Amino acid sequence: MDRSYLLRAPELIRQRAAARGEFATTATLLGVKESRGMYIAEYVTGAEGQPTRKVTTAAAMGNNGRLNKLYTINVSAPEGDEYGKYEEVLKRAVDSFRAPARS
Repeated sequence: MDRSYLLRAPELIRQRAAARGEFATTATLLGVKESRGMYIAEYVTGAEGQPTRKVTTAAAMGNNGRLNKLYTINVSAPEGDEYGKYEEVLKRAVDSFRAPARS
């Protein structure tokens, strides 16, 4: 996800990357915590000329009855006032996430 190396690349490399649809994107980790057997990471990401987004990702191991699998949920919203409007709903969505457990 983090393509910040393109910010330091020579102009010709940046032009070729842009022609392929690759733009300099950055991701800044805000924090990681463990809660209820899963990891929750918060970070901010953005691309050149685009508004930044705050993203929360939760990951947990689960078992579907036959296999162990990695389950994730990702929620995001534009940073700033827009994020403030949806922050509570996004946090509830992440809090409600549970990886399946073998019964």
